[in-house]
Amino acid sequence: MTLTEASATTKKAVVIFGIVAVVYYIFLLLFFPGAKALFKAIFPEKDPPNPVFGMLPPLEFTEKSTKGDFNPSFKLDTNNGKLPVDLPEKMTVYEVKKTVPSFEKGKDAISTAAALGYTDDDLVTSLKEPVYKWRKLLSNGILEIDTDNRHISMSTVLRGKSEYFPRGELTKQSAINYARDIFKTIGRFEDPLYKDGTQTAVLGQFTGAQPVETQTEADAQIAKVDFYRSINEFPILGPDPKVGMLYTVLRKPQKETIYYNFPVMESWYWEISPQSDASYQIINVADAWNFVKQNKGVVVSIVPENSSPFESYTPVLVEEVFINNIYLAYYDNYYYQPYLQPIYVFEGTYTTIGTQGGTITFYYPAISPEYIKAN
Repeated sequence: MTLTEASATTKKAVVIFGIVAVVYYIFLLLFFPGAKALFKAIFPEKDPPNPVFGMLPPLEFTEKSTKGDFNPSFKLDTNNGKLPVDLPEKMTVYEVKKTVPSFEKGKDAISTAAALGYTDDDLVTSLKEPVYKWRKLLSNGILEIDTDNRHISMSTVLRGKSEYFPRGELTKQSAINYARDIFKTIGRFEDPLYKDGTQTAVLGQFTGAQPVETQTEADAQIAKVDFYRSINEFPILGPDPKVGMLYTVLRKPQKETIYYNFPVMESWYWEISPQSDASYQIINVADAWNFVKQNKGVVVSIVPENSSPFESYTPVLVEEVFINNIYLAYYDNYYYQPYLQPIYVFEGTYTTIGTQGGTITFYYPAISPEYIKAN
């Protein structure tokens, strides 16, 4: 064998060895548990996760109740019949600031109540209590403001109140503008993450005594507006992804009976530190989908077809689920959580024999379990 022949044979052997090695590691990666971790140990990432917050607390979701045992069948129903690709392998985790006590918190609550049409005469609690409560006898409305975390909860029975809501004075855009204006007035729209977020508006009209959704602006008497934050192009979702952490039901504002201008309102305020060097490994979307198929995801939203967005949810039976959209988001909560963590969101439709079905959404934690404290 000549030197040239020997060199060619050696090169061929090196190429064959390289191909075999690649195939071998792919085989390990696909078929052997723990092989992925081994592969990463041998070939470490150039930009590995930076878990500077250490072990993270487990997320706590609010599960939507259903009729009967919840054990539906699951089918993937995306446009191409496949899971999404090119999702990141790691995600940034952000710190959530703790609420700082303020001597002005009582004054802030009273001025907020006044802007919503509630006066000192409507106050039914002592100013020494952490949660102030007002009751408006004229509308039977109730307003509560937590002076520690600035949470607002306001509810008014709308059934039979059609006369207070003129017809044809709302569009979706004007409703969003009215909602944004009141939240700015009461200091709840200061977070720049809302400016990068999205808004939704649903118009309604009174049919009989109860408001229902309408698509016709000429019939619109009332609207529901939800605001959502986002960070670095990822949405921030609350316990119910169809309800903003900032939302209100409204009419076109009037100077009379102003307590009907925004009769229903909810506002949670958890300030997020937008700058973070912390990044954590997330699980593969295929693994998350497998867990959801095994009914280990958390159903967080069920919206029956033709249900009214102005009425409370009534539990339904879910027999079959079709998932048509999967994406990553961040999870916000009704109570304080120290870190903003990513989740997988699985959206789709559900069917039940004898009904029209509706839409359904599931959450599943995205952070790799090795970074999560034991529950």
